[in-house]
Amino acid sequence: MEHILVPTDGSEGAIEAARLAAAMAEKFGARVTILHASQIPSSFMLGVAPPVAEISEFLEVVAKESVDNVRPAFDEKGISYDTEVRNGSPATVIVDFAAENDVDLIVIGHRGLSGFERFLLGSVSGKVVNHAPCAVLVAAPTREEE
Repeated sequence: MEHILVPTDGSEGAIEAARLAAAMAEKFGARVTILHASQIPSSFMLGVAPPVAEISEFLEVVAKESVDNVRPAFDEKGISYDTEVRNGSPATVIVDFAAENDVDLIVIGHRGLSGFERFLLGSVSGKVVNHAPCAVLVAAPTREEE
């Protein structure tokens, strides 16, 4: 195993996935990429959207916070990582990135931030499991999250 991909939305599930990925990267000496997919929130699509500059600024803040939430899992173990932020549907971005970058393993959280969107659209982790070009490890929630 040479390359581990850790998608993040900043949720507790993503943090748990990062902990697992850090342990695996440490054991196997794999390189790590933290990936955040920026997508315009559906709430912007329901009403009048704010100006493009405000949306871009909002997406940048969300991406930075999402990546910052998982960094400690790697920093605590001294594991280096690359970060990527891409625009688009999270599941599609994750699967495409894995295919384009010879990813050996995707470690993804069981649940993300949006329960309602998951109800309407299906879970990102489920879509990734079904379409990924490599192995996928879905990090189970910790006991407190259940």
